[in-house]
Amino acid sequence: MKNEDLFKFELKQSLFKYYGLKVNKIEKINHSFTDCYIIYASDKYFVKVFNNEQDIYKIKQENELLNFLKDKGFNVPYIIKNKEGNIYTKVAGYYLFLENFIQGYAYTDEKINEDELLKSAKLLGKMHQVLDNQYDDLNKEDYWKNINIEKEKDYLNSILNELKVLPKDTNYEIIEKAIKHKLRILPKLKEMSKRFDGITYVMTHGDYSKRNLLKDAKENIYIVDFSDAGVYPAAFEVIRSYFISTDSCKNENSFDYNLFFKYVKSYLEEFPLNKKDLELMPYLFLYQILTSNYRYQEYIETKDEKYLNFIKWKENMSLFLEVNADKISEFINLS
Repeated sequence: MKNEDLFKFELKQSLFKYYGLKVNKIEKINHSFTDCYIIYASDKYFVKVFNNEQDIYKIKQENELLNFLKDKGFNVPYIIKNKEGNIYTKVAGYYLFLENFIQGYAYTDEKINEDELLKSAKLLGKMHQVLDNQYDDLNKEDYWKNINIEKEKDYLNSILNELKVLPKDTNYEIIEKAIKHKLRILPKLKEMSKRFDGITYVMTHGDYSKRNLLKDAKENIYIVDFSDAGVYPAAFEVIRSYFISTDSCKNENSFDYNLFFKYVKSYLEEFPLNKKDLELMPYLFLYQILTSNYRYQEYIETKDEKYLNFIKWKENMSLFLEVNADKISEFINLS
């Protein structure tokens, strides 16, 4: 774990050395799992920090996507090259890139109204339309069809064993409950994945939702943070973005079927999905939730509330989808 004060000092020195920026202030953004900073110099900038050399591929991919989408008329940030002409810089063993700062209204913790929600669905469809057939990944189906159940079980059981020897913590009971739920449902995922043949894959944002949309003073909508971009099932990104943007996992009555239909319809006006895509939407999302990292280890090591909140949030979504996936699938196909 890095020393924040020391890192900020080294970051300040590096921004001057490699970008010519005389930094007045560095402000860490705490809501993100990736370390991000706002840089105050003659102008404002945005810095994202990565942990290891493998992430250079992500930086290069993000830069390529941003340039491509900008050329297609999308409002996105751009990565600023350093004095050596590179899109990333190494600082104190970490890798970072510098972006222009977009001054705008973020929907991160605010409710998005219906009109803006449907516009965001349309924007996602437009993005998929321009990215379709531009990028591919020969291994794109591996994650969705070749789950290693035993490996998943071993990892989850190792966390449970670790919890047994740690000092008692009420929050560990939340983690234990979530893990035991995952262990119960894991065997079903293998059968679920057999249904994923014939779905539509597309290069996409990977974390599209209201929290990665910014609206500037002129009402322009910017899409930010493409660090999770990759080739995924299009239907997965659609339903996931709806859930995150509307907080539809909060309770049994918070999922608005009619609004979800409108959201999907707005998306389909820009990019077509086949019948199987629509049918499998909730199962793709449930599959991804139950095979993703719930941040258990991060909470155990740091006791940071953002990790615990993420664990609770993921668990709520998986419980909701386990009960309601069939109903959502049937509704979207009959509407």
